[in-house]
Amino acid sequence: HLSLRRQRQMCIRDSVGGARKRRRSSASVVSMVAEMRAEESPEKKRQMALFIVATLLQREAVELLVPAQAAMVLPPMYFVSGPTGLNDFVQGWDDGDLSQAMWYIGMDLGVETRIFGATLLVLWRVYPEFSPARILDGLLTRHFVAMLLLMFGAWPVFLDLFTKIVVPD
Repeated sequence: HLSLRRQRQMCIRDSVGGARKRRRSSASVVSMVAEMRAEESPEKKRQMALFIVATLLQREAVELLVPAQAAMVLPPMYFVSGPTGLNDFVQGWDDGDLSQAMWYIGMDLGVETRIFGATLLVLWRVYPEFSPARILDGLLTRHFVAMLLLMFGAWPVFLDLFTKIVVPD
């Protein structure tokens, strides 16, 4: 296995003739795979494959984190809001509404967990030389502070905007 530092460097930069240049980022995984197939250099193909794996893992991790965060945010909003409606999003809900919302979030979390697990299995099978767990660990470690700040910044903003759009005064 490559060191985590080397994997990060390969994901971000290409070494060409001793000079380093930024890797061109593709918008979709499909276009990245097409670029990789057209590439002739085995080392560059390997770097592109690592970038694709990292992109897929990061997307799947986000798909797993969002319902988990929602499951952590909704109950406190409901119980703190109370009948006076301190939060428009859950105002007027009864225990059944919260239970139903949590049930849907739980189903989503279950589906996303299975998809994440299947993605890991496929990646281990397709790219045995890469360690999806180490790549994901590196991505989360590297971007943990940004993700944490966005989580605590995005939820309040999203909920405020959502309540103004969906639940007008």
